[in-house]
Amino acid sequence: MSDSRNRIALKAAEVEKTFSFGTQKLKVLGNVNLEIEESSSLSIRGDSGCGKTTLLNLLARLETGNHGKVFWGDYEMDTTTKPTSYEIALRANFIGVVYQAYYLIPELNVLENILLASKLGKQDLRVSKDRAFELLNKMGVYDKRSQIPQKLSGGERQRVAIARALINTPKLVLADEPTGNLDEHTAGDVMELLLESCRENHSSLILVTHNPKFADSTDRTSFLKDGSILNL
Repeated sequence: MSDSRNRIALKAAEVEKTFSFGTQKLKVLGNVNLEIEESSSLSIRGDSGCGKTTLLNLLARLETGNHGKVFWGDYEMDTTTKPTSYEIALRANFIGVVYQAYYLIPELNVLENILLASKLGKQDLRVSKDRAFELLNKMGVYDKRSQIPQKLSGGERQRVAIARALINTPKLVLADEPTGNLDEHTAGDVMELLLESCRENHSSLILVTHNPKFADSTDRTSFLKDGSILNL
């Protein structure tokens, strides 16, 4: 445990992002530096619209930046370039993402949604099925495995989304307001499952949340303000 916590799972160095609207430019992120060790957790808070989702997208290489580098472990990437095919393949196994809006594919049932992530990561299907059943049982939605997402409650959809994020046992989980659409009681249950599952899998977690109680549940808390990360 101590050895893994000394190794860096992810690092961002001098990351910047500016959006252009005609002749107007809006700098959302300016010289952001952060790192998270393996098997640890970090929460990021900040006002609405301050760039938290943009930051997560840059860390996951889902968006390009205007400056800076991102490291997945020892692998270095320039944020100003689009990800290579190798990086896209690497991301499928290195990072799991949990979104506020779930983003489950409506035409697929619960099990198929989860296994799609394992197919993208080119995982062994039989092993992935066993792991999917294990995760569904842990998340309390095993009996929903053949249901389509529209038949599920918000809390159930988010539990499925967490299982999907964890199916490939990623080194890092990025969670963007994962309880934002849930009532207080369901949100607490879902957050507890997310934190516990990341600890059991030794996955690092970067959690974006407005909830100070959830933020206090992580090892460290940061605040995104005026485009920069402030460590609290």
